[in-house]
Amino acid sequence: MMSHGGDRYRNKVRLDFSVNTNPAGVLESVRQSLINSISKAEHYPDQEASALRKDLAEALQVREDMLLFGNGASEILTAAVRAAKPKNVLLPVPSFSGYQWALRPEAPKIRYVEMEDDFQITQKLIGELTEEMDMLFLTNPNNPTGRYIRHDLLEEILDICREKKILVILDECFMELSDDPEHNTCVPQISRWQNLIILRAFTKSFAIPGVRLGYMICADTALNEKIRQMLPEWNLSVMAQDAGVAALKEIGTLKEARAQIIKDRTYLKEQLEEAGLQCTPSNAGFLLLKSPREDLYEKLLEKEILIRDCSDYQGLSKGYYRVAVRPKEENEELIRAVRDVIKEK
Repeated sequence: MMSHGGDRYRNKVRLDFSVNTNPAGVLESVRQSLINSISKAEHYPDQEASALRKDLAEALQVREDMLLFGNGASEILTAAVRAAKPKNVLLPVPSFSGYQWALRPEAPKIRYVEMEDDFQITQKLIGELTEEMDMLFLTNPNNPTGRYIRHDLLEEILDICREKKILVILDECFMELSDDPEHNTCVPQISRWQNLIILRAFTKSFAIPGVRLGYMICADTALNEKIRQMLPEWNLSVMAQDAGVAALKEIGTLKEARAQIIKDRTYLKEQLEEAGLQCTPSNAGFLLLKSPREDLYEKLLEKEILIRDCSDYQGLSKGYYRVAVRPKEENEELIRAVRDVIKEK
């Protein structure tokens, strides 16, 4: 089984720092839409997700035929790999373990490129973009580091991949809750690269991971159709579609959430560093930590606090952990617990 955060089902968890969702929680209007949608459970969902498609296209200022929805971004990711059937894949690490999971059935040759300069994508990646490569995975901001890819470098990478016919899957699932999404997203430029798939999810932005609602944006409608054929007929429930429509009406709340995340992340980083942990600079709603104690996960779990053990990430080792930025009271409790653990003999 693939390892993720959020395993509340096999652990006694009081505070969950292992998943990186909006710390503001589920909006009341979205919660109410889920309750109201129960009355539609006797009907099949709209296969075209028409209302959601229309509203999302308007919010993103893209054509409706550029959008494809999935039962979470992970379903889209798997379908895209199945449709493309890559033979040689380039994967900067550390990065989301779900990419390897999606690639498993096709069993391509994966070339891992370790990030440099405190886990950043650098010019080094360009040297790896050879003619034999079929697919490149990028995450912006990265998971688990939270770091942006410098935008001019990202554009250069995408241009080279276009010339060499390398399909790029750009995971922007954490973009909407990052520091400056407007200047870092590639969505407004999507028509520039026919070889680009952008992944996003309502999961993180609106704190509804249990609903399972992700989507992709791609200017190549023929490729969209190939990917769509890899998806189940009714892969999006009426609940997910209604929740998405309700969430888009509240998209303005994300600006306030971002401001709060930046404030709380700055404080959390300072306090954890004072406690003796190393923190990677982050542009997202989470922090990658290096702890002097390799049993930090187990010790915090004894206190019913769940963090993400990152030792299973390619390119990381035991002692690396990821923590989400949560509301102030929860962050304070995490800080106290970490201090107590570090002080233990």
